Amino acid sequence: LPWLSIMAATLTPSVRYLSPWIWPAILFSMLPLYLVADMGLDFVYAPRLGDFAVERLFETTAPIGSSLVTIGAPQNDSANITSRFDVVNEYAYANVLGFTSAAHTSPHIAFRQFMARLPGVLQSNYQRIVAPGSRVYVDFTQQEGAYLAAYNFATLRQYQEFRQQFVESPQWKSVASTSTAQLFILTSKA
Repeated sequence: LPWLSIMAATLTPSVRYLSPWIWPAILFSMLPLYLVADMGLDFVYAPRLGDFAVERLFETTAPIGSSLVTIGAPQNDSANITSRFDVVNEYAYANVLGFTSAAHTSPHIAFRQFMARLPGVLQSNYQRIVAPGSRVYVDFTQQEGAYLAAYNFATLRQYQEFRQQFVESPQWKSVASTSTAQLFILTSKA
């Protein structure tokens, strides 16, 4: 649309009989380009309703001081959608491939590395709220998986294989699942 405005201000056709055809042609060629440029990555940046449902469940039911690690998030971009967002901790963990070249081909190694780094991830926020009875949660969302795939950090298959490690682990229990997201809680077996 900005380009259409610039053209409207500067383009004056010299042949009058072509004038009724030039503007519709410009509009129908520029508008699709604008729409793709403006909304072409919505699958990466637009959260799904299931993603919000899992976030809302965490924020409303987690004990005070609990922590949520969003797998696939490049930085801590939590939704903060309830009035309790300020009594829980939310973190990002983007590296689903692990930190060594061996982890790139093994979701098991990437999972073990995640578990080894989890205490450091939880201490990485200077505003950490500590309270007795707090728990640790992890969520996987379709939006975050799409982000990793779009920017070549990990494929959707690698994201799903990493999530599968949580499903199979006795240390984690699934507490909520929607069509686009899954929430896990760290059990006492950790």
